[in-house]
Amino acid sequence: MSYDQGAIQCDPDEPRTIIGSWALSENDTKLGLVVYGFGTQAKIEELTENRMVLSETATVNNQKVVTTITFSGK
Repeated sequence: MSYDQGAIQCDPDEPRTIIGSWALSENDTKLGLVVYGFGTQAKIEELTENRMVLSETATVNNQKVVTTITFSGK
């Protein structure tokens, strides 16, 4: 996978395009992502031709935090 930060690039010393890898697991219900050697597993909440919604649950300072990311087609 490649991710082009475009106008949202915060650090000019970082590469504009970030390269990583991905893989589906658990009967295509989870999406694993690896970037800079760090990995995460996200649950696929919705996947259509024009939209993908991922969620990830983590514990931060003993609190459950759910992050939801929505990708939309052009």
